[in-house]
Order: sequence, then C-alpha cells, then structure tokens
Amino acid sequence: MSDQNSVTELLDDKVFTDTRNHAMTPVAPGYPTLDLSFRQAATFLTRQAKQVRITVVGLGGTGSWIAGQVARTARVLIDAGRQVQVVLIDADRVSAANVPRSCFCEAEIGELKVVALARRYSAAWGLGIGTIAELFKPEMARVASNEDVLNVIVGCVDNAAARRAFAQVLERRAPYGYYGYTGGTGSTVLIDCGNTRDGGQVLVGNVSRQEEMRGSFKGRLLCTALPNPYWQHPELLEDLEEEQSDHNLSCAELMRRNAQSLMVNHFVASIAGDYLVRLLVTGNLRRYATYFDLEACSTRNKYITLEILAAQIEREPEFLITPTGTSFSDVEGEDDDDYFEEAVEEEEQTTSE
Repeated sequence: MSDQNSVTELLDDKVFTDTRNHAMTPVAPGYPTLDLSFRQAATFLTRQAKQVRITVVGLGGTGSWIAGQVARTARVLIDAGRQVQVVLIDADRVSAANVPRSCFCEAEIGELKVVALARRYSAAWGLGIGTIAELFKPEMARVASNEDVLNVIVGCVDNAAARRAFAQVLERRAPYGYYGYTGGTGSTVLIDCGNTRDGGQVLVGNVSRQEEMRGSFKGRLLCTALPNPYWQHPELLEDLEEEQSDHNLSCAELMRRNAQSLMVNHFVASIAGDYLVRLLVTGNLRRYATYFDLEACSTRNKYITLEILAAQIEREPEFLITPTGTSFSDVEGEDDDDYFEEAVEEEEQTTSE
C-alpha cells in the first residue's frame, strides 16, 4: 500500500494489509466503541430503468461464487417483471488449482470458466446468460446514451490493471448525475471485491468527481450518488510488486503472498450478493463499504450518512444536500420526479415504524 493514512482515518481504527487482491482489512480496536451511524444512514436510490444489466468480471475464487448469487438475484427480478441481462467475463479455463477453493469441480477442469458457470446457472434458474471469454475492456460494460439500462458491474479481479479499466467505465459516462443539477446515479454502479488470506472488503460506488456528489442527498433519507471504490481507496489502482513485469520475487514468495483460506472467497461473495439484493431487489442499501476479518470473525461498515460521505470526499455536509424546492421533473420528466417522491414517502414511513 502506498498510503494507509487515509484508510486508517476513515475506519477510525488500525488497519493491516496483505497483498492478495489489494484488500484492506480492519482489526478490532482494543477498546470497541458503539457505532450508531446505521440509525442515521440514508438509502441508496438507483435510477429507474427498463432493464437491469449485471456483469460479473473475473470468475476466480470470488467471482465463481458470485455468479450463483447473481443468477439467483436475476431470477427474482425476472419473476417480479423486470428485464434482466446477465453477462460473465473471464478469459481463463478451469484448472486443477481452482478446485476446491473456487466454485468449480474436477469434471469442469479444462473448460472455459464462463462456459462452465453459464451452463450450470442457465439450467438451474432458466436464464439466458451471456459470456465473453476475453480479458475485460471498458467497452464491454459501457451503456450507450440511448439505452435505458441500470448497469451493475461486479468486479472480482486481483490486479490493478483490470480495476483501472473499471474506473474508465465510470469516468466516461455523462458528466452530470441522473437528476441533472444534483448528484445522481447515472447508468453504472460498480461493486468491487477484494480479499487477503483471511479478510477483505466489498466497496460500492457510482461517481468519480466531487461535482457529481453535489446535492446527492434528499434530506437525510435518500442518497443518489456514492464515491466509486477507487475514489474511496485509490491505492487499489496501483500495481502490486508481483504485478510488475520486472519483479524479482521467487515462486515461493509469490505463493506465500497469494495464499488464501478455503472460505474467504465464499464470504466475500456472500457480502457482495447481499449488496446486490439490497441494491436491486429490496431497495434498502444503507452502506457503501464493508471490511471483514474471518480470523477475528469481525466486520466493519461505512454507512451512507451525510457526515461520513462528506468526510470521505472532503467537503462540508451542506455540499451533499439537495437545495430546497429543487424540482427533478424539469430535468428528467414527471415520471422520474414521481418515482423519487414516492421513494421519499416510502422511506419516511419505514423510518417512522
């Protein structure tokens, strides 16, 4: 890691790091404090679109488990009347080293990972699953300006080069949020997963610049913009020593650095799957970063509050609040304005209960 100070300050806690998958894992403090920020957390509101597209990039230890979570989520959405497209992206074939930590079996050794998982989950859930057996490129996950699509990318990669490609997808979209004047969801949301031997993190976000965060809160109840994972942790975009072509690490050292426990990837996938369900199905996502340590059996979250996000982007909380009297219908039409207002009323009812 090039700079751990920002991570330590945001977690208000000690942090240890490992090189596997660029993970940052919090260690429980000596004197735990009670975190009540969840009670003040806002709900992350995604745009209302005709179609949901879920793209899983990387089908290794974590991605192979997440593929099943995505298929189940897609089935629930389809049964609720939504249009859903699922795409799996990975250039590799299943190897003996992938069994049993990844979600593959010996009978699948030698097959393309995308083919093995698409066949399995298409049969299990009655889905049409798209596959791309290539290294990820930004154009594979971009949404055209005339497409009415909520685009969710689930990144399960272990290198900075792929993460830089994800960042390009977010940076090259429309310069303003979904609601125009205010910060907003745009068309793409990124969920990034990473892990160490016994810990890791799941991060979610959708914007890359401060101006896109302006006015992203409707009071304290709803939020339409979150800093993307690499704004939260820019060190994720930096090559680790073993990713550099001129590294001098021995094979033994590479194996030591890449060692992982048997259950860590499954745990990451479970957390990411829960983010996906809360984002797309139940509509009650109130956190944007989760860190865990399996050995200590502990987790730590960053919740979607004015204070936490203002500190994250280094602005005053007022910067994030939508000005009183702002009408979204002037920007996106009455249907979108009604959708937003209905969401506010529903959240207020939930909070009062």
